[in-house]
Amino acid sequence: MGKYKVALDREEWLELESIVQKGTHASQKVVNALILLNCDEGEFRDRRMRNEDVATVLKISLRKIDRVKRRFVEEGLDVALAGRQSERVYEKKADGDFEAHLVALSCGTPPEGFSRWSLRFLADHAVELQYIDRRTKTDWAHFLRDLAEDYAGPRKITLVMDNLNTHRPGSFYEPFSPAEASIFGTASSSSIPQSRAVGST
Repeated sequence: MGKYKVALDREEWLELESIVQKGTHASQKVVNALILLNCDEGEFRDRRMRNEDVATVLKISLRKIDRVKRRFVEEGLDVALAGRQSERVYEKKADGDFEAHLVALSCGTPPEGFSRWSLRFLADHAVELQYIDRRTKTDWAHFLRDLAEDYAGPRKITLVMDNLNTHRPGSFYEPFSPAEASIFGTASSSSIPQSRAVGST
């Protein structure tokens, strides 16, 4: 990795000192400020610490130090302290109208025989009221095929899910050929209660 020289000017040095000495800041911002202060080779630092010593004292990796120094040199102090803002745009799964309906439903009277709403009951009732669409066997089969392709290394993928009627090996046979369906059916195990952890072997 290339060498990035941190040389703070007086204004930057004072800002970093204020971050580490007082105020309420995110922990990563404080760590990044400490990295820059201890790696500073400018006129306000008498003795620069080695990266290895900074990593030991702050209990961080050398790669972390290199990333912060590179961001400072290439993108400036603000990015070095806070990191880059993600440019990824996520599709919103629920709008405000749906959220309002869901909150009203969960605050209402629960199903007979139950003291409160469970997530399963809320999901089923939201489908009945046509707030959301129900996922089909084909949706589930395509989701698992994509999952199997993402984790091509393991011999078997263990899934944690509820007991919906779509979550059955037979669901693979609707969208896929019998040969392909049998491969996905044997590569995944779905007989694990919802409270267990996800794993792969």
